[in-house]
Amino acid sequence: MIKKVTYTLMLVAIIQVPVDAQLHHFVVDTVGGGDITIVTAGQSFFIEVLAKDSLNNTVTDFTETVTISSSGTLLSGGGITAPFIGGVLASHEIVLSKTGATTITATRASGGSESGTSNAFTVLPAMPTKILVETAPDGSGGVVPAQDLVSGNALNVFAVERDAFDNFVANAPADNWSLENVTGGITGSDLVPSGDSTSATFTGHFVGTAQIKATAGLLNPTSSGTLSVIPGSANHVVFTQQPSDAIAGATITPTLTVQLKDSVGNDVHSSAIAIGIALTTGTGSLSGTLTQSTNGSGLAAFNDLSINIAGTKRLTASSAGLIPVVSNTFTISPGTLNNFLVESSGGGSIPTQTMGTPFNIKITARDLQNNTVTSFSGSVDITSTGTLSQGGGTTAAFTSGVLSSHTITIANAGTFTVTATLTGGSASGTSNAFTVNNPLPTTTSITPATKTLGESGFTMTINGTNFLSTSVVRFNGANRTTTFVNGTQLTTSIPASDLTTAGTFPITVFNPAPGGGTSNSQNFRVLTSVVNIKVILQGAYSGGTMNTTLKNTGLLPLLQPYKGDPWFYSGTESVGTIPANIVDWLLIEARTGTRGITRVGTHAAFLRSDGVVVDMDGASPVAFPGISIGSYYIVVKHRNHLAIMSAGPVALNDSSTLYDFTTSTSTYYGADAKNLGGGRFGMYGGDYSQDGFIDSDDFAGPDNDLFKSGYRASDLNLDGFVDSDDFINPDNNVFKTTHVPN
Repeated sequence: MIKKVTYTLMLVAIIQVPVDAQLHHFVVDTVGGGDITIVTAGQSFFIEVLAKDSLNNTVTDFTETVTISSSGTLLSGGGITAPFIGGVLASHEIVLSKTGATTITATRASGGSESGTSNAFTVLPAMPTKILVETAPDGSGGVVPAQDLVSGNALNVFAVERDAFDNFVANAPADNWSLENVTGGITGSDLVPSGDSTSATFTGHFVGTAQIKATAGLLNPTSSGTLSVIPGSANHVVFTQQPSDAIAGATITPTLTVQLKDSVGNDVHSSAIAIGIALTTGTGSLSGTLTQSTNGSGLAAFNDLSINIAGTKRLTASSAGLIPVVSNTFTISPGTLNNFLVESSGGGSIPTQTMGTPFNIKITARDLQNNTVTSFSGSVDITSTGTLSQGGGTTAAFTSGVLSSHTITIANAGTFTVTATLTGGSASGTSNAFTVNNPLPTTTSITPATKTLGESGFTMTINGTNFLSTSVVRFNGANRTTTFVNGTQLTTSIPASDLTTAGTFPITVFNPAPGGGTSNSQNFRVLTSVVNIKVILQGAYSGGTMNTTLKNTGLLPLLQPYKGDPWFYSGTESVGTIPANIVDWLLIEARTGTRGITRVGTHAAFLRSDGVVVDMDGASPVAFPGISIGSYYIVVKHRNHLAIMSAGPVALNDSSTLYDFTTSTSTYYGADAKNLGGGRFGMYGGDYSQDGFIDSDDFAGPDNDLFKSGYRASDLNLDGFVDSDDFINPDNNVFKTTHVPN
């Protein structure tokens, strides 16, 4: 059987408290123990320092000293302390001067390096004692230093309060912002406080220096360093010496100067910058050195400028990339009299003139630069390389330097100049070379105005204007020998050769170059008596018209056929082609005297199928060259018809009235004609023998040429073929005789 046994054990713990009497470190606390809390710069506070072994036991036998240091700035309490008592420095006074997180360290002064550091605690600033103008609002900056500020730029500054130890207290509002020690162009308006006055903005405008000052109550102020506003980059140019009035061509004095300026008008001291000068208002040429470089002060000087034309002017100075400047208005005045300008009264070169025709010139007194000398009121003497018939010699007085109109006339043609010379002096001026033309002639009448074709040569008188000794009369464009009578009359010899063709011919007068030219024309008529008649040949007449068989069959000769017996006409009338509607050739005579016995003209002509007698062109009345206008008996002959003559003299001229033999026997000399019926009358056909009498002899021709064709006298009916029909007319008209006197 097992028995249950109970035992009681007693455990005894033996606890040993460790002791390390060796110094290991120091503990830095506030007096009485605990962490050091917030302190104020400049105000004292007390700490205690305990010597500790490694087990953090107070080393009571430590009676040495320690050296006090800090991560902050110790104003007092640093260095070697009083000796410890029982391992404790019960109270040690400390004063710190700089704000921020700080610690205090105690280090064994001798015999070892043991140390201890307090907790990190905050040092607050003391009450502010001063106000400073600084670069940053949080105290991280410093007093605004002396510096250059380019014109146009701005600088922001802040009012910073600090305590006696220069600790940052606050970016506090200033009671007042101001500038002090101001020089140059700086003004109070350049400094602008912020709305809450904790800061201000200084903007540089004009060159100068100043300091910025902020004040607040009794705080001691500290101003900024000296701020120097310096010029910005060149922005424009200005005249620092404006151009002055001057004489034309003379140097403008004093010397013009142009300064570089920044955007607000400060002088920019940049050298070697090219500045140009130009005339931009007023006329003329600006002479001299028109581009100058700036010196070290940014100034360009123009010391040799001049302008040649008088008047009101303005100059413009410019430089690349800069705003130019226009000068004040100044006046260039004319110099002394040097020469004269001779020109057209309307200005400009004297144009081409006409001999003998007055024209006006203008004369201007000018200086060396050709400006009008408005003070001149004298006169000039006029000469010319041409012959002056008017306007030579001394002129009237000038007004304000100008003789606005002076009339001259040049009496000969050619190329000339006009010169004006100062009366009693040497100043002169000569016009441009200009041409004086011969005038254009005009004609008003000629005597005589008509002649008859074939007359002898004669002298013609031409009346008109602008005739010269060199004028030439032209007949139908051809020169004729001319005699100058005077400016309104010429005579010319018209040779007989000009009267060989009838018609109307222009008579003109030609004046030679320069100028001159051909006048208007006067009509000269070479008249010829024309025979304008109408007849009918019985042989060709049938059915109210005459046949043109001879023409149509090509039998009509191209040369007149009346050269032989009994006509013996030597005329050369001929054509290249027989005109249309031609019946045959006729021979026409013009006669005078009692009963028309005197033949004064003969002409071969064509007879058209309508009875009209025409010239070689097949249309015109028959011209009788050499027969003067008058009244003549008209005789008509044909190679196989009885000749007829007008009942009386017929008026002939260059447009003779039609004399119609076809309408009545009363138009015939002897009042005898063949009645063709229908109120028509014609020449008796059948006179083959051309002896003026129709008898048995006239049957011989048709009888001998029977059945022959061609252009034959025996072809009495003009059909180009001889047959029995050709016996009819002789048979019907037997014993008829012509009434034309031999």
